[in-house]
Amino acid sequence: STCAPKGQNEAVSIEHKLNKSIMTSTQKSGWALKSHRGKSFCKRQEKRFFVVEGNFVSYYKNGNKSNRTGKFDMRTIVSLSCPESGEHAGCHVLIKLQSKTIAVKFEDDYGGWMACFCSAVALECIKTPSLEQYHSADLHASFRGKPGSNISATSSLGTTATPRPAEPEPPEPVSTSYRDEPSPTPAPSPAPAPEPEPEPAPPPKFEPPPTASPAVVRTWVEAAKKALPAAAVAASGLLLVSRIGGGGRSRPGGA
Repeated sequence: STCAPKGQNEAVSIEHKLNKSIMTSTQKSGWALKSHRGKSFCKRQEKRFFVVEGNFVSYYKNGNKSNRTGKFDMRTIVSLSCPESGEHAGCHVLIKLQSKTIAVKFEDDYGGWMACFCSAVALECIKTPSLEQYHSADLHASFRGKPGSNISATSSLGTTATPRPAEPEPPEPVSTSYRDEPSPTPAPSPAPAPEPEPEPAPPPKFEPPPTASPAVVRTWVEAAKKALPAAAVAASGLLLVSRIGGGGRSRPGGA
């Protein structure tokens, strides 16, 4: 089987038994070969230094962790399998994430690495029966109970997986008023009363012009004779008579 190093089935079985009893840490590191950017493992592999910290896996070009080329969250693993044929034949475990697939072959501590990966996922995610023996319920509980930072599956090409769901926000305080209840509409203010129209001014009272008595007219005529020519006195007398409405008639030249 390609799922274990050839010629080491018994050694791996013994190693697995030892690791199953001592593999209680959710942290591990070591060298492994991985497929190149999701391509066939048979055609090309690249050597990377893998680091497991809780649910999070990072891999680097060197052992001092100064040049990371990718990372992923083991909680986004969809399935684990060990293909014996096909493009990924020869790898120890085929890790299918929500966004990509990684084929890995460990350089040492095969049993410890398999216990680490197989215990990080639920048992139903393990699709190859021979890998189920590496699943530890106690170690699985340690992985599920270990908090971690917000990390997504990435490679040297950039982020490719769905980020870790955000923590639920605390519920908003319940308001004493119902949100679906419409707000009361303020009553319209009454229209201002129309101002009273000003009363029409009374028509002017007609007062007839004052009427001079005949005696006053004669007095005026006599005075005018002395001061004005006869023609002017006659004209003035006629004008006065016409204005007073016939209050008295006089001829120029005498009463």
